[in-house]
Amino acid sequence: MTLTEVKAYDSMRPQGLRKKGKTSKSKHQFVPTEAQIIRAMGRIEGMLKKYHGAFTCLASKERVHRELVGEIHSHGSQLGRGPDEICETIRLALVRLTDEGKVRFEENAEGHLYLILKLWRHGRAHKDKYRQQRPGKRNRFRAAA
Repeated sequence: MTLTEVKAYDSMRPQGLRKKGKTSKSKHQFVPTEAQIIRAMGRIEGMLKKYHGAFTCLASKERVHRELVGEIHSHGSQLGRGPDEICETIRLALVRLTDEGKVRFEENAEGHLYLILKLWRHGRAHKDKYRQQRPGKRNRFRAAA
């Protein structure tokens, strides 16, 4: 080996320790559009309807949107491009839903936090489908004894 080869070898860096330069993309704060927030609001309401109006959260009230990321359908770029953008869109949509009064938080005695959809009832109630029997009226479906 000659002296120049050794000098060239010493100046090379290992692959993992290469010098990293700045990219052309600069990091900026993601701000979701109004359409993305409205779409996320609809997705949150749809997810709550899927679970019959309530969703149990194990996180604190400030971190509920992190749990909802896995439950809400977010394929494509309708809510954001990456998981952080989707999470931010869901957070803003959840804040807007609570401000409008469509969704509320409730905590039970064991400390579980529930996300509850207001003004929604699953299916039809029995009294909506059939008239209730009034006392003193004969039931026409019952056979005479």
